[in-house]
Amino acid sequence: MTTPGAVRSATSACWTVATVSPHAPAPSSPACDTEVSLCAMRDAAVRACRPFDVLLSPTAPIPAFPAELPCPTNDPALPFEHIAFTLPFNMSEQPAASINCGYTSGGLPIGLQIVGKRHDDLGVLQVAHAWERLRPAQRAWPEPPPR
Repeated sequence: MTTPGAVRSATSACWTVATVSPHAPAPSSPACDTEVSLCAMRDAAVRACRPFDVLLSPTAPIPAFPAELPCPTNDPALPFEHIAFTLPFNMSEQPAASINCGYTSGGLPIGLQIVGKRHDDLGVLQVAHAWERLRPAQRAWPEPPPR
């Protein structure tokens, strides 16, 4: 436990933060451990992408799931299996775009995720634009059922 009004500082390769709070977490607290883990995830994703101008991957490891479900498994114990390919880049603050790149045999869209280097939003948009110009014509948007 820190003393009231304590200044806590955490430094890593990706950021330095200082907070002044009577409730600042102690340096060995779960909150501080979470900050370090998030920074490690960010550093790992940035380092893995460093040799590439852009990274192309599926947006999700599974096809689209029914919109009525809260998650693909409909299991509250497993709510995040569908974000495995996007999460690292949300945590690493890398720009990404998801665009349609095809369809499953059942006609569901397949997302292509385009990830760029940190702060290269324009590069990601340019690659997405190029892909959209090169891909085959897209299917018409589905119509909602009549009421």
